[in-house]
Order: sequence, then C-alpha cells, then structure tokens
Amino acid sequence: MVFIPLFISAISVFAVSPTSKQINTTKTALIRGIYRYTPKFNTPDEDFYIVIDNASQGRIYCTSDMIEVNSREGYEPGFFVANMNGMKTTGDSLHFSITLRKEDYFTKPFPLSLRSSADVRKQGGMSWTTGSTFDSDKKPTVSKNLSAKVSGDSIVFRVDYLKAISGGKMIFKRVHSPTKRSRGALR
Repeated sequence: MVFIPLFISAISVFAVSPTSKQINTTKTALIRGIYRYTPKFNTPDEDFYIVIDNASQGRIYCTSDMIEVNSREGYEPGFFVANMNGMKTTGDSLHFSITLRKEDYFTKPFPLSLRSSADVRKQGGMSWTTGSTFDSDKKPTVSKNLSAKVSGDSIVFRVDYLKAISGGKMIFKRVHSPTKRSRGALR
C-alpha cells in the first residue's frame, strides 16, 4: 500500500470561481455542516473531516499524514481533532489555523461527537507516539495557517504535490448540513 503524506505547508488558496455571496458571515447556513475528504491511498477509517458550527467556529479531524514531514511507511497514522482557530470567511475564501501538541494524536479514529483531545482522552483514547513530527523536545507544538475556497457543497484546498494524483486539489465534500439530510455514513 502506498501512503502519500499531506504537508499543510504546501496547501494554498485554490482558484475557483463561485460568487462572493457563497460565503457570508451573516449567512452561515451556506457553509455550516460536515465535510469529508477521502485520500486516494488511505483506508476508509483515515478520511478527513471538517465540521463547521458557525461563521467563526469549527474543527478539523485528520491523520498525522496532514502534518508529517516524512512519508509514512510501515506504520499506522495518528488521528487528531483540532479547533479551526481564527476562522473567518472573506468572499468565497475560508481561512483558519490549527495548533497541535504531541498529546493531541491518538492511535485510533474516533467519532465526530468528540470535539477535543480532552474529550478523546476521557473516552479512553490512547496516545500515538509513532510519527516523526515531534521527535524533538524543541518542537512541542506545530501550527499551520490554512486557506481554501468554498464552492457549492465543497471546500477546496490546493495541494501542489497532489497534482499527479488528483489535479492538485483536496476536495472536502459536504456530507451533512443542518438544512439537508445526511449523504453518507460518518465515523
């Protein structure tokens, strides 16, 4: 099985041409919901999710592949949930940052109802220590700034190293909306 690491630092704004009215902080119903991205070479348990509660709050559920600086070979990923800090919308763009600590990674995926690392630990989540992100005590946290475009029921990130696999796009598709019925099973 081939694993492709997802380096957040390689993510940048992707040019999509929806109208600027698609995201408006006064009309959060347009972006509120749950979005899923399924990496081509990962198992179904390794899907990534974005949960947007309102115009300024959300969470991202991913694997260590999103942060790792080296390719994952021969070991299982770590799973995390992170707040979308400083989340804001401008026109058709979504901007936020995430901050992770070593103790924010877990050995198994967990339900989207768990909203923080503390929630996962309370439910018996086991810490993941396999990856190389935090090999040094000099790096107690990792922070990344992210930007994406929102187009209809999708949040689109541009990822340069995925050009050969998926045209350079990481597309999170809406799978649940407060105003729509669920369109797929969630973990």
